[in-house]
Amino acid sequence: MVNTKPEPIRWYVRNTIQLGRGILLTGIGGSSKTRLMYQLGIGGIVGRVPWDWKIETTGRALLVLTEDTAEDVHRTLYACCEALDLSAEERRAVGEGIIPYPLAGQDVRLLTGIDHHGIGKSQHFHDLVDYINRLGDVAFVGLDPALSLTDGEEMEQSDQRQLGKMADDLAVLTGATVCLVSHATKASNNADELGSHNSRGGGAITDAVRGEFAMRTMTAKEASKANIDDIEERKRHKQLVATKGNHIPPSAFVPVWLRAGEGGVLYQASIDMDDARGEQLTDREIRALEILETMYATQSPRLGDWRQRCADSGVISGRTDEAMRKAMNRVLARLRKQGLVRKGMGHGIWLPASEETEK
Repeated sequence: MVNTKPEPIRWYVRNTIQLGRGILLTGIGGSSKTRLMYQLGIGGIVGRVPWDWKIETTGRALLVLTEDTAEDVHRTLYACCEALDLSAEERRAVGEGIIPYPLAGQDVRLLTGIDHHGIGKSQHFHDLVDYINRLGDVAFVGLDPALSLTDGEEMEQSDQRQLGKMADDLAVLTGATVCLVSHATKASNNADELGSHNSRGGGAITDAVRGEFAMRTMTAKEASKANIDDIEERKRHKQLVATKGNHIPPSAFVPVWLRAGEGGVLYQASIDMDDARGEQLTDREIRALEILETMYATQSPRLGDWRQRCADSGVISGRTDEAMRKAMNRVLARLRKQGLVRKGMGHGIWLPASEETEK
């Protein structure tokens, strides 16, 4: 072992998620953790996900969904295929490659009590291992949610460690990446920086897996920094961060910001969390501010009117209305970060920050 160079690590997601080992994905309700699990499975079939992760190993995906009905699965898969704009060939691949088990209304345990001696692997676990190995080309297995698959107690550390070990054992025995989804503590949703052992109850579940990933909704403080005022838009933004990884590089621990679009499908978010105060304004931004100040002399300007005045003056341009809105939003974001504009009292009203009161 000390004289022979080891084999390269096999990755499901390059430098982020190991192939053939178990990982834990935690988040409170509404954090989109189940949707992320679906998309990781689909990503392994089509070879990509819509954020800056690189799928390195492709294959089929088996999803054990104890809270979903067949109708739920149908709705979710269709929404993903539509929103991700998959080609006809990719849709066929997803249809053939995804193996969902919607088990809502059924009791299925992969860990069961054994004669007052704790919990152990059930026959369902062994049958699942055999089935995956017979298929032969499964790269990803999702188990959601973790607590519904065990007879163990949520607060019992030894039971939770067995639950994490079950997921990692399933991965080692099948060669697939196994993603175990668990509920996080509510406190994690307001943490400035997510750390490991976020799972609700016994934190020992994290000790038994090779990687842990946490998800949460954007906080109000982060929304302010990203210049997001609308609460719905804030709730659409999710932070995904690796909080444990035995062999992943430091760069993999940098948080990823995702945005839930149509049908809840997750994409790379287009936000800038850097503080831009003190940076020099462009000529366009200066002219936009001057237009706002001129408008404010006679009215409380609405964003739409300000945008139109900027377009008429050549400050912003675009072939479509949507392009014009995006161009104006970029200007607005820069002026806000510089502290040069502020929201007015009415909906969509913006004022020069130097003015303390509205007319």
